[in-house]
Amino acid sequence: DEEGAHMHDMLELESVMWDAIHAHASLLHRLRGLPGADPVPQGLAALQPAKGPPEEPAAAHPEWPALRRCYRLSFAIAPLLADVSLDEALMRAESVEGRLRMGLGVLMTRNARLAAELSLRDAMEGQTFGDEDED
Repeated sequence: DEEGAHMHDMLELESVMWDAIHAHASLLHRLRGLPGADPVPQGLAALQPAKGPPEEPAAAHPEWPALRRCYRLSFAIAPLLADVSLDEALMRAESVEGRLRMGLGVLMTRNARLAAELSLRDAMEGQTFGDEDED
């Protein structure tokens, strides 16, 4: 049925969003040289669903109905993105799915940039001034 398909799509999107959030947090943590991994802010982490069986992308905590959890996540990502113009765009989005997709797009772009920055830093680690002139 259409409602079930919508719920499945929303939970799939939520799952992909959480993968992007964890990747973002981990990349920032590694760039800052901090110990440990995956430092998702506690308030945001409280919205994360428990993992369900493989055929189900996410199984909701009993106290958080799935669509409500997605709704809250769609607004809770704004501080993580720290972009005033994006905050306004998120507030004007007409749907939870629209906000999640918008946030996911920004996170994926930032994650790619952070991964490239980390790769570059790792590649240059150990070089001294002037090493790049030696060919």
